[in-house]
Amino acid sequence: MNTPDTPDNRNDGRALFAFEAQQVAAAPLTKAGDGDAPEVTTVPRQRLNTALAVALMLIVSAAPLPLGSNRPAFWLGWAAILFILAAIYLAAITIRQLPLRASPWQYPVISASAVAFVLYGFFQTIPLGEGLLGLLPLGTTAPAGPAISIAPGATVVGILRWTSYAVFFLLMMQVAQNRTRARKMAWFVFFLVTAQASFALLSFRFLGETLLTPAQGYSGVVSGTFVNRNSFATFTGMGAVLGLALLLHDLRTSGGRSPHLASLLSVESIRRAAAWICLAVVLGALFATASRMGITASVIALFLVAVVSFAKGPKRTPRWVFFTFVLALATIGLLLAVFGQTAIERAIFTLGGQDGRYDLYVQTLELLRTRPWLGFGFDTFGLAFEQVHRPPVSPDLVWNRAHSTYLALWVEMGLVFGSLPLVIGAALMVRLGRIVLTAPRDFVLAIAGLGVMVLAALHSLVDFSLEMSANVFLFLTIMALGAGTRLRPQAKAAKRGAAR
Repeated sequence: MNTPDTPDNRNDGRALFAFEAQQVAAAPLTKAGDGDAPEVTTVPRQRLNTALAVALMLIVSAAPLPLGSNRPAFWLGWAAILFILAAIYLAAITIRQLPLRASPWQYPVISASAVAFVLYGFFQTIPLGEGLLGLLPLGTTAPAGPAISIAPGATVVGILRWTSYAVFFLLMMQVAQNRTRARKMAWFVFFLVTAQASFALLSFRFLGETLLTPAQGYSGVVSGTFVNRNSFATFTGMGAVLGLALLLHDLRTSGGRSPHLASLLSVESIRRAAAWICLAVVLGALFATASRMGITASVIALFLVAVVSFAKGPKRTPRWVFFTFVLALATIGLLLAVFGQTAIERAIFTLGGQDGRYDLYVQTLELLRTRPWLGFGFDTFGLAFEQVHRPPVSPDLVWNRAHSTYLALWVEMGLVFGSLPLVIGAALMVRLGRIVLTAPRDFVLAIAGLGVMVLAALHSLVDFSLEMSANVFLFLTIMALGAGTRLRPQAKAAKRGAAR
């Protein structure tokens, strides 16, 4: 029996429809990840995290432009922006009663190490007084003031910069939990590095090497907006590693079939060809930097990405994939021959550390022995090094960098707290390795993360590229996109069963 369509019944129907619409809008959206456990999100959270992702990508895009953001004014500027962005984001999810997608408690080693590093940095600036300071194991060097840090102001600025990196990584982990968004962001980052590489090559050819300032001490090589060629080599190297991982994954998911002649002019084929051309441009800029360790570390990382990608592919790899890999190697050789002549010459004629690095490291180790445990204060290497600076290290230059991030951390923060960033890196490596080994399909960004971590670890042995804010933002972005993959519950259970 049909109910008469009276005004009251029509009102009830509209009320019921409105109630159901509200329920649908507030209901969680379940998305099947690429081999992950289902992603459960809500429309407000999705919009909020998309807006956050856009803001973070703007930071990654803008950071390289002002000299790689390697100035205190830029450090404080990015820190202020990130702190405000984090406050707005936390307020928004609190009002909506939404939990964090990636809580610091889920990563105890990384979180505890980062907090301990920051707290000790601030502890170095506390005016303890000469009496209390004398009880601490400073070493043979007398303190220059009432605090552990010989320049407390510089240490405060440095720790604020480091804290902003931690906030950036935490925010990036929130948006990386959505794997569809993460893959889109990865492609955006790769094309961003391509744009930077293209600009660097064009400006080198037509704009007098750099647009913002002459290449001080690096004439005749490509350095882009970084000025320092080694830092730009790390930037382009990370982009190349990410790009290769994405392109090999694209080949693998396409089935590796040899394309027919009719399909060579398809939109998909043109898109893939354009992406490979972008990779060639990035590699060309990398080789044109003439950075010996930058090129070496990048090539090792690229090789690692290729090996792991093929190992994760089908048991019987199609011939087309092997052909593409061989063609890529030939392209790398051609680019090295065209753009890398200066790097080859530098590798030959400065072999054996004739550029003064060896003597710098010897004197830095001597400085480390004077305060091995508490350090001289974060961001104070330049001032501390003057205590041991002597020939044959050139007296005409100001050595405010140790040309080894590891030595700089140990001199500034001591052997214990200065090793905490290494602990964070090792924890990230373990996380990425677990994803590569256990994730059935969504492992491409973890492979890229492994390659970038190897690149950064190797180059940091003999240079300070990861002491540039623009490089740190790019590095943390790729780490978060790779580590944001959530392991399936079945994979976790199988891992626990194997452990037993």
